Amino acid sequence: MPCALHSTAAPQGGRRDFAGMRCASAPEDVPTSVEFDFSLQGKIYRFRRSRFLHVNRNTKQLEPRETHECFIDENGEMRLLESGSESAVRRRAEELLHLNCTQFSQVVVLPQGDFLRLLRASSKEKAEMLETLFSAGLWRNVMESFSARTRTLDAECRKLTAMRASLLEKENAESGAILEKAVAELEEKETNLRRDADSLAKKLQDQEAALRLTEEYYRLKDELVRTSQLEASAQRHLDELNRTKAQTAQKREEAARLRSSAVQAAQEISRLQQQQKQLSHAADLRGRAQETLRQKNQEEASLTVLKQNAVELGQRILTGEAFAEQAQTSATQIPKLLEERQALERALALYEELENLKHAERKAQGELKRTEESQKASTLLAETLTQRLSAQEAVLRGNSTLQLACSLEEGSPCPVCGSTEHPSPAQGKEQLLDVQELELLRREEKKGRERALQDTAQCAASSQLFRQAMEKRAAQETLCLQTGFSPEQAKECFHLLTARLQQERSTADKLPAARAKLAALTAQRDQLGKEEYEAVRRVSALTAKALELDRNAQEAEQACSGLKQAELENAIARKKQEYEAAESRSNLLLTECEQAVSALSAAESACSAARNAKDKAQSAFDVLQPSWEIPPELSVLRRETEEKRKLSLQLSQELGQTISLLSSLRGSLASVRELEEKLNSAEQQFSHTARLSHSLSGANPLKTPILQYVLSIMLDEVLGSANRFFGTLSRGRYALRRMEGPKGGNALGGLDIEVLDGASMLPRSIETLSGGEQFLASLSLAFGLSDVVQSRSGAVHLDSIFIDEGFGTLDGETLDTAMKALAMIRSSGRLIGIISHVSELRGRIASRIEVTGDGAGFAQAAIKM
Repeated sequence: MPCALHSTAAPQGGRRDFAGMRCASAPEDVPTSVEFDFSLQGKIYRFRRSRFLHVNRNTKQLEPRETHECFIDENGEMRLLESGSESAVRRRAEELLHLNCTQFSQVVVLPQGDFLRLLRASSKEKAEMLETLFSAGLWRNVMESFSARTRTLDAECRKLTAMRASLLEKENAESGAILEKAVAELEEKETNLRRDADSLAKKLQDQEAALRLTEEYYRLKDELVRTSQLEASAQRHLDELNRTKAQTAQKREEAARLRSSAVQAAQEISRLQQQQKQLSHAADLRGRAQETLRQKNQEEASLTVLKQNAVELGQRILTGEAFAEQAQTSATQIPKLLEERQALERALALYEELENLKHAERKAQGELKRTEESQKASTLLAETLTQRLSAQEAVLRGNSTLQLACSLEEGSPCPVCGSTEHPSPAQGKEQLLDVQELELLRREEKKGRERALQDTAQCAASSQLFRQAMEKRAAQETLCLQTGFSPEQAKECFHLLTARLQQERSTADKLPAARAKLAALTAQRDQLGKEEYEAVRRVSALTAKALELDRNAQEAEQACSGLKQAELENAIARKKQEYEAAESRSNLLLTECEQAVSALSAAESACSAARNAKDKAQSAFDVLQPSWEIPPELSVLRRETEEKRKLSLQLSQELGQTISLLSSLRGSLASVRELEEKLNSAEQQFSHTARLSHSLSGANPLKTPILQYVLSIMLDEVLGSANRFFGTLSRGRYALRRMEGPKGGNALGGLDIEVLDGASMLPRSIETLSGGEQFLASLSLAFGLSDVVQSRSGAVHLDSIFIDEGFGTLDGETLDTAMKALAMIRSSGRLIGIISHVSELRGRIASRIEVTGDGAGFAQAAIKM
């Protein structure tokens, strides 16, 4: 059942998935399947799972495949409700039953040995079992969460204490008060240092002002001396430049004379270059005349080639027109050839259809013979079975005692005497079949008669088909004779006509290409005519151009007679040298004149600037009016100022160190105060959490952890349900109850069970019960736990329950007690199933399923009623 519903087998020893249920020695072509039908709220459901081996297309290896399906019965037919993945079908089962696999095993399949151990177990062991059954791990998580929180707070307190000690040790303070005192002392020291630093800074400021005044005095004095010297030097340089003005004028006159000579040389060069151009133009005209004459000869040769090409092209056009006319003739013959071939194709199709109809006629004739033989055999078998059944019913009607004897079964009471043993049942004259064999014979006789009727109808249908095939074949032969061809003649004519048609089509297909080529050749001929006309025109133009160029060249040569290219080039070179020499000397003299003028202007500006600088320095020196009569020594004043600066720097450094140390101490003091606040808060939380964690862990007057307390409430509900069964089984003498009150020593309590004896009205230990009484107690506990788990899971009501094992260790007397107890529970309306390997139970259970195995690893199941 768990395997069909949840794809998981749930034996007593553990859990296995559906794949583990397949036998290793099972043949590869035999699937492993499980199917379970059950009724729920008036509806019938079926869960089916199957596993088989499949050959992979790519790897050609065997791979396992699974199918998972769920059906619902609708009007006698099973409709698919869910299929696909294993999880989807499992979720459908959980939605219907409101039970997962574990809960289903706890409610429906009860492992009896587990509940006997639960009955005898200590509180700790019961807690482990009940925690799993009731999924009460949440309360263990709560207990562990508080314990973890306690450890976290303890670690936080230790960490804060260590951090505070580390800060105090860093500042060399034993406590926060000592650290506060050190901060106050540093604040007072900072105030004194600031006062001394301000006083020294004022003195240093006065000293630096005196130093700046003295340095300015000596600087202005030196500047006045320096500007006076610069003024004298600038005046001397200006006087020297004024004496060179006459030389500069002479250089200007010489530069003007040289510039006039350069202009005359440039004019001569231009005249000679003009003569050189005229000589070059005459040579160019002569070369162009010769080039034009050469081009004319080339055009005449091209004209001759064009005329030859035009003649060849005309011959090709005549050949193309003849081929196009032949292709047009072939195209006009193709429709007629197509009509003739279609007539031959229809004749061939008629002969082919005739062959098919002959084949169908032979097939129908064979089928008719087969159905006639089958009809004879089925009719004979039906008559034989009818005769045998009539004989058995006649014997049965004549001997009712024999009928009663045939219905007796070993172990079942006789309807007449009530005895369960039947040593001498009645015997008839003729052997009578039992009820199952007689019913089987009736079904076979009915099937035989139905098969005979079916074969008779099939024989009639085959005969009708054979007649129709003969008629179709005769009609088709008439159509074939009307064509006027035999099959061989039609095939031969068809092949010849097809070959001729292909040839004519090949010729006709070339017609467009031939016409296009003919049009291209005609266009090419026209183009050659145009090119020939253009060539004649170009030859005429080149002839006229050559004559004109030759005349112009003769005129240019006559104008340049007596001139030579080499002499002209030498004369031009000499004139260029004269021009460049005069121009270079003139530019040099002008540059020297401009430099002299620039130097004179710069000297005048420098003299004026030096005079202005001297006047400015004198004015600044006159403005400065020091208070002393004799200026102090500058080196002494600088040494005194530097000493004051060093002293001020030392005070600033000491003040900075004091401020830095004070800031560090203030930060450490704030951190210590913050850590103390956090430590106080953490210690308060730790105190409250530790007390609550210890109480939840069992350190309470009852010595009961929170998990055991919650499970004790659930156990009380289980015991209440179990006592309804236990009171019935023990005839009202015994009842189970949970022991209350703390236990001695360090042991935890809350889940111990004891028995209340109705005879003495005193509680007693479970161990004092006999083996049979303990079995009844554990069985009652199993039923009670099943009911409670079922009610808490919100599941539907289940009328069936299965007990897994627990009978192998019982003696005969206890086994009798157990079976009587189960019979009493069964009488209340529940279906009780027992899963056991104890052989003594076979004689005590009339309806059972026996599973036996063989040496090959296979198992077989048989139903015993």
